[in-house]
Amino acid sequence: MIFNSLFSRGRVLPRLVIVSALISFSGMAQSAGLFEDTEARKAIIDLRQKVQKLEQAGVRTDESLSQVPTTQALLELSRQNNELQDQISRLLGRNEELTRDISIMNDRLKALDALASIEARLAKLEPIKVTVDGEIIEVSENEKAVYDQAMNALRAGEFAQAEVYLRRVASEFPRSGYRPSVLFWLGNAEYATNNYAGALTTFSTMLQDFPEHSRISEAMLATANCQFELQQKDVAIATLNALVARFPGSQAAEAATQRLTALESSTSNGNGNQ
Repeated sequence: MIFNSLFSRGRVLPRLVIVSALISFSGMAQSAGLFEDTEARKAIIDLRQKVQKLEQAGVRTDESLSQVPTTQALLELSRQNNELQDQISRLLGRNEELTRDISIMNDRLKALDALASIEARLAKLEPIKVTVDGEIIEVSENEKAVYDQAMNALRAGEFAQAEVYLRRVASEFPRSGYRPSVLFWLGNAEYATNNYAGALTTFSTMLQDFPEHSRISEAMLATANCQFELQQKDVAIATLNALVARFPGSQAAEAATQRLTALESSTSNGNGNQ
């Protein structure tokens, strides 16, 4: 039974261990007659336990040896390692390509941004079409912005501020398509601030430079009002008569007719007031 334990499961213990076990067993057998049966069985049991321990130690040794990589396994690991190295090299190369592509793309985006900025600045210089007093004109974006500020100030009743914006258009854009309209509204702003002499000069310039403008009839009526304020009654009456003759049926002509009628009525009653 002991030999069966020594060679069970196809495993062979190291020679030194087996020899030691046999020697121990032989010594026990020679002295078997010196012991009682009970003691003999106890000795055999102890011997078996020792053999089992030796056998278990041998199994662990076999398992450890089975875990030692073979030459073929080492070669396979080496091959896999080389493949990983190749993949890493390819990835690094691809990463460099992507980095270069990103750099090129960023340069192109910067160039596009610069181009867009230039185009935006040029767009401000390019003329745009607007309709003013029934006429289509071309003005720059900056020019339109200042004129719009003037109109907003007029609508808000801020006549002094409107005058500032209108004079700016006239000085910065002397050939502006806004010019006749600028003169008309500038004259009105000056009249509203009691600058009658300045308003008369402005309206006179408009009448001379733009005699066919759509607001000429209104400018003539405003001219007559300035003349009345400056105590130029006879000249004012002549202006009103010229307005009625030139633009019959217009709103400005109707207002001029009413003013002339009032003047005639006051004169016939012996009243010298306007």
